[in-house]
Amino acid sequence: MLKLNDIIILNNVGVCSISEIVDRDFGAGNQKYYILLPVFKDTTDKIMIPVENESNLRVMVSKKEAQKIIDNLDDYEDFWLTDPRKRKEAFLTILYKGTLKDLKNLYLTIQNKRVELSKNKKILNSTDRNVLDTLTKIISEELSIALNRDINDIKAQLTTKFIEQIAAQSSSK
Repeated sequence: MLKLNDIIILNNVGVCSISEIVDRDFGAGNQKYYILLPVFKDTTDKIMIPVENESNLRVMVSKKEAQKIIDNLDDYEDFWLTDPRKRKEAFLTILYKGTLKDLKNLYLTIQNKRVELSKNKKILNSTDRNVLDTLTKIISEELSIALNRDINDIKAQLTTKFIEQIAAQSSSK
C-alpha cells in the first residue's frame, strides 16, 4: 500500500501527491481511498481513488531512470497502427497503464506521424492530438519532478530533442 505524501503518477492526469488516506462508505460498505492532489494544478481539486484500484497508480521513476529516458529520446519503439479504432484502443491502454518508457515511445510515435502527415499537408486526427497533448503533459511533469527541473525546461528539451531527431533522419535520407 502506498503511504501519505507519496508522489505518484495517475496516468491521464499526471503527477499527484497522496494527501490523505481515508475510510468512506458510499453505500457498498466502508472502503479505503487515496485522496490525490495534482502537483501541477493551482487548484484545490482532489481525486479520490479506492486503495483496491492501486493498479491505476504508478510510482514515479527514479532520477536515474528519468535521465535515461531523456538520454534515449532518439531510441523508441513505433506503436502506430493504421486502423483508427484499434489505434485509439491501443493508445488509451498505453496512456492509462503504460510505463514512462511506454509513454515516451508513444509520444515519439505520434510526433513522428505528425511530421510525416504534415509533409503531405495533413494533420493528426483529434484523438491522436488529444493523446499527444496528454502524453506531453504527463511525461513533462514526471521528468520535471524526477530530475528536479522546471517543467518548461523539460518541455523545451523534449521539443529540441525531437527536432534534432527529425533533422538527423532527414539528412540521412
